[in-house]
This record gives sequence, structure tokens and C-alpha cells, in this order.
Amino acid sequence: MKLTPALCVLSTIIAILLLAGATLALGQSGKDIYEFAGGVDGQWPNGAVIFDSSGSLYGVTEEGGLYSSGTVYKLNPPSEAGGPWTKEVLYDFTGGADGADPFAALVLDNTGSLYGVNGYGGALTQCAEGCGTIFQLTPPAVSGDPWTETTIYTFHNELGRIGLTVDAAGALYTAASSYTTNDTYIFKLSPPQTMGGVWTKTVLSNVAFDIVPDLVFDKVGALYGAVWSSIFKLSPPAASGGDWTLRYIYYFSGYNEDPYAGPIFDKSTGHLFGTVPYGGHTGCGGSCGAVYELAESGNVMHEENIYDFTGRRDGFFPMATVTFDSTGALYATSSFGSHFGPGSVIRLTRTQTRAWTETTLWQVIGGNFSGPVSTLVVHDGGLFGTTQRGGSGYGAVFQVDP
Repeated sequence: MKLTPALCVLSTIIAILLLAGATLALGQSGKDIYEFAGGVDGQWPNGAVIFDSSGSLYGVTEEGGLYSSGTVYKLNPPSEAGGPWTKEVLYDFTGGADGADPFAALVLDNTGSLYGVNGYGGALTQCAEGCGTIFQLTPPAVSGDPWTETTIYTFHNELGRIGLTVDAAGALYTAASSYTTNDTYIFKLSPPQTMGGVWTKTVLSNVAFDIVPDLVFDKVGALYGAVWSSIFKLSPPAASGGDWTLRYIYYFSGYNEDPYAGPIFDKSTGHLFGTVPYGGHTGCGGSCGAVYELAESGNVMHEENIYDFTGRRDGFFPMATVTFDSTGALYATSSFGSHFGPGSVIRLTRTQTRAWTETTLWQVIGGNFSGPVSTLVVHDGGLFGTTQRGGSGYGAVFQVDP
């Protein structure tokens, strides 16, 4: 089995936490809407899911498929309330020039095309199994015909580090590291000017090696992200063609507060929100993890832990970032629960005194290491996410109704 970035993190946790046990859900607000069967059906869904305008859901499995190199799948919503979601495999990666082992959430452009990142395959240069690719999947002109895969970028002697972020013009932003030196940089892929043309790569800035998923835009086009010790801001040039400016805007207080995921930007407040898997409450044989808020005042960033996981019903060790809904409620997941069971989905609501109140919405059903590790997505009043080892052990897509 090949270890992509997400599986490396999960494998490290498993090595540290070799304990047994499982938990049961205490509420019925959540359920698996699709359980992967492994093999040609795909296994180990990775990254958040996304939705199109019709309510269909898209995602990737890191392995499985016809060539055991991962898949891109689509789940169509039930035709009637309470019915099953129906699954289609849109593409089976071959492990050749098209890549293998997609490891991050897809992004969708305004034409309906999907884009994603593979951890292996592509050019067989210094990387023994290929360094990976960035791919585009174009929907067919006639419903039911196959989707068309195009490799728009092949990593050469470098490794993709995070997923993609797309801007209003359809340009893609991500990061890669040198295969030999670990030098890491953020770059932009601009779409071709003509159909079938070449995507143009522009390196924006070097960044620390231990960058974590993903990048996010603010209201004026600056990018924010995280490494294992700090939060950074990458500001666009004042004039076209100028240099982007990287600034580390907040440093966490040590290893125990290193984030595993980047922050999100709240447009209503201009604040950043995210999670750290350690830190906060100390009832987990260590620290249980926390949700933080970062606010800038006088060019200084101030951090506040707005919620500390307790290791009880709310679980511990949040690996994904947070999500807001349209009412301002904030949602997060924990990857592990009591007795190292599979974790929970929680909601945080701000009171009139600006304190945050936690509600545990769902304790995930499953065995060890089947908790959620991807960011939640809000759609049509529900929360959707994935578990890499949930369901029958090959991963699942779940829905929680707050």
C-alpha cells in the first residue's frame, strides 16, 4: 500500500494509539449515506466532498477502482425522501500518465469540470512510482457518456503537498515540495487562453516544508494557510506582474498546538477560525484539541480558544478545519472518541455574550480509526463528510442533520 500525505498522518496516529474499542452513537441525527465496498467500488475516501447545483455530490477514493489506483465518484441524491443515494464512478485512475491515489478534495469550475491532485503516477522520474499529477475531468456532452480526463500538470521531481484552491478566473493554487531537498513553494496554474492549450505555472512564494491542507482566500484576494507551527498570509501584488508577499502572522506556542489543517476565513468578521489536534483540555492523557479564533488588532494577531474538546461525547483530536453555516453556527469534527472510538460531529453557536456553546450532534458509529478526517460541507441544511475507514472498513460518506 502506498502512503499518501493523509494516510501518512493516519498511520502515524495508529502507531501511537494502538488501543482497542468502539463507540456507539448516542443520537440518530447522523447516518452513512454510502459505504464503500473496496475493490472496483473504491476504498478510503479522502478529502471533503463537493456539490454541484443539482445537489449531486463528488469526491475521490484514494485506492480501489478498476486499476487499484483510486477513483473519482459521484453520488446522486435520492429521488424521494429517505431513498438511497446512487453512486457512479466517473473515472478510474490507471496509475500511468493520468496519475494514481487522489488525496484531496475536488474543486468544481463554472463549466462543471472537476479538478484534483494525485499523490502518485505521472512521470516516472526520481519518484519510483511517479510524483503525481493535477487532473481535470470534463463532463460529457451527452448524459451517460464517459467523462474525459486530462492531465493538466505533472509533478517532476516534486511532490504535491495539499489540495487545490480555485479563484474567480478559474486559476488553481496549491503547493509542492522538491523530492530531493524538501524546498516547498506555493504556485498558481492559470488556465489556457484557447481550448486545449497549456496551463501556465507561476511560483508565488517559498513556504515551510510542513504546510498542511489547504489554502483559503479572503475578500481581497490574499491567501491564508498553515504549517505545523504557524499561520501565514500570502498577499497579491499591488500591480499585475509584481511579487506576492508572504508573512507569518501567528505562531503557535509549541508542538502541542501544531495544526493539521489550515484556517478558514470568516467574511463577516474578517477573523480566521481553525482547529489544533492537541492543546486545550488535558483530559485525554494529553491535550484533547481545540477550536481557535484569530483576530487582528494593531497588526498583531490574537488567538482565543473558543472551544476545548473534552474527550467525552465530543471526542478529541480534530484533524480537519471548521465550517460555518449561513446562520453563523460553526461545525467541527473530532477524529477519535472515548476509548479511541471513531469521533464526533459538533456544533458551536455564539451566545449574546459572545461565548460559544457546544452541542454534540453525532457520535460516529464504527471501530477504531473510522472517525471523520475531512472538513464538513454544508448543503441544503445538512452536513456531509467522509470517514476513511468507516462503514465496512473501506470508508463512507455520511450526512448529519443539525
